[in-house]
Amino acid sequence: MHTTRRHLGRTLGLGLMSSVLVLAACAAPASAPATAPAPRAASGAVVPQPAARPAQPTGKLVVAVPSLENESVDPIKGSALSGLFQQILYDSLVGTDLEGKLDTSLGIANKWDMAPDGKTWTFTIRKGVTFDNGDEVTSADVKFTIERAMGPEARGVGAPTLRAAISGVETPDASTIVVKLKSPNPFIARFLSLSQTEGFVMPKKYLEAVGADAFNKKPIGTGAYRLTHHEFGSSLQMEAKPQPHWRIGVPRFQAFEIRIVPDDTTRIALVTRGEGIVVALPRQLVRTAGERGINVVLKKAEDSHWLAFHDQWVEGNPLGKADVRKALSLAIDRKAILDNVFGGIGEISGTAPTFSVLTDGVKRGQFQFPYDPQQAKQLLSRAGHPNGFKINLNSWTRPGVSEGPKMIEAIAQYWKDVGMDVTIVPIDYGTWRQKWQQDLGKLGVTSGWYLSGSRVWPLDSTRVTMHKDAILTYDKDPDVARLIDAAQEALDPKTRAEAVDALSRVLVDRTISAYLFEVGLALGTTPDLKGWSPGLQPYTWNIMGLLAR
Repeated sequence: MHTTRRHLGRTLGLGLMSSVLVLAACAAPASAPATAPAPRAASGAVVPQPAARPAQPTGKLVVAVPSLENESVDPIKGSALSGLFQQILYDSLVGTDLEGKLDTSLGIANKWDMAPDGKTWTFTIRKGVTFDNGDEVTSADVKFTIERAMGPEARGVGAPTLRAAISGVETPDASTIVVKLKSPNPFIARFLSLSQTEGFVMPKKYLEAVGADAFNKKPIGTGAYRLTHHEFGSSLQMEAKPQPHWRIGVPRFQAFEIRIVPDDTTRIALVTRGEGIVVALPRQLVRTAGERGINVVLKKAEDSHWLAFHDQWVEGNPLGKADVRKALSLAIDRKAILDNVFGGIGEISGTAPTFSVLTDGVKRGQFQFPYDPQQAKQLLSRAGHPNGFKINLNSWTRPGVSEGPKMIEAIAQYWKDVGMDVTIVPIDYGTWRQKWQQDLGKLGVTSGWYLSGSRVWPLDSTRVTMHKDAILTYDKDPDVARLIDAAQEALDPKTRAEAVDALSRVLVDRTISAYLFEVGLALGTTPDLKGWSPGLQPYTWNIMGLLAR
């Protein structure tokens, strides 16, 4: 499919649109009926009445997504997007609110402090939180969780960060955890929050007794729901626990199901009937969905998208040349793709997309990434590739991003237009991620698109993919590594801001990645769920907000 600027508009036929989060108006409550007189015995004494039963959960909430990419319920073996369903089973050590800010009322820890030197963090556990089997959470469980999350079997996105940062974990008593760091790090609480699956607290005694494989089949946690059935590739089903949850009380729904529905049309049809249904909408069909009466919910800049140029340090790899990387970036018409593939829901990146708005020094809109195919050809020629070269371009879908393959088709055509020989390689993201880690340095001339939760992750995605010592790096530039370390270790906001600004300039000047756009999330719900907000926390969509009364 030929998808240059003029062809994209004609082929997909959708222009820029904007929308706002749909909020339901609250109806005024009806007048309360007069209180009936209390029953009395023949003697005239008031007869004691049984206490009213608390409201019970009813019905079912269904969330349908195009893919889950990793369905493991074990937090150390999932991906960042596994939080979409793991948040239902477990609670994180550190809580976050809808804006992604840390909150002492929403996690297992109700207090935390960083030492003045930034190298020691102390967390205090709230009392009375229990796992499914009745065991109360103690500091031993948290120590076990952290050490397991940075252990050799850990494959989560935050594992490299924890390994690089933490030197030891101590438990002075049953409710206190002391985390010792190798160097100052003001972000450790963030890495143990809902922002990363590594923060979900695990049951030490149970997991050690049954083993990791048995745990993945029958997990227990402190969450409001427990897993009842997992049909791989199809769905995960959960039910509310009989006792009220420490944070949300008695849930609204008796059952919860996350369903994998790859076909866009099928997901849209699902949300047009019944109640308690949330689906990921393809952004170019938002207008159609609204016309069909679907409650459309938009979340600004859920994901930052970029292209990685793998194995840049390998001798003979043309992607190791800055002119080549810049040429491939200039060859892409970002606005055409954003408008016609993503329905205009988002904005072209103006900064390194792996930077959070919570990171000091981030300047939104700082950089421009123009579309200039002529300059792209000149740079390729200057780099010794006047006729381009062969490159593999990986393609996959991810939860909430069913448009991935269409975007890759467009990028492939833009690269072909400047002389590149592009082969699109469809592959499951989970499969690719394992290959990336196992075959690092032997991936060949390969590019792929990635995303990060741009709103609340401070520098973590940058370290995971661009630091020379990371297990998933595609770059070993020592200047980049030095600046990442400086930004993450700075305790003074002004110093951190300076390091982040310097890092931003190096990443863009050397085109370590081809930054694309920040894309908003589009969800459709049944009318009974109007008024719900998915918040800014990436990949969780505030599903707990729907499950709570």
